[in-house]
Amino acid sequence: MTVGEALTAFESSWVEQQSITPRTAYRRTLRLIGLYLRDHPPGVDAPLAELTPDVLTGFVVWHRAHALADDARGTHKVTVHVARLGGFLAEQYGMTDLAFDREELRALVPDDGST
Repeated sequence: MTVGEALTAFESSWVEQQSITPRTAYRRTLRLIGLYLRDHPPGVDAPLAELTPDVLTGFVVWHRAHALADDARGTHKVTVHVARLGGFLAEQYGMTDLAFDREELRALVPDDGST
């Protein structure tokens, strides 16, 4: 299984079951992860085993550094998405090192006073 296939599996089996607002937000995050992986290893065509915690934490830092949300609160929401994705990958594919604590990811995003 590739990284891209795993992202698609998460979307089809978990994201699609959500109501419209969270479903839209998760889809946006998954698209952004795909864009991030175009320029950052391992890429979406790599084996899933190459997706490491550093890749997903790097995405969170990249998201905030590139101001892809209006404020820290927006990136904090993305950390919830990444944690949920990591939990899914841990449960479905045994990628237990990707089962992040949400607060661990949130700590990567400096609080700008908007929360």
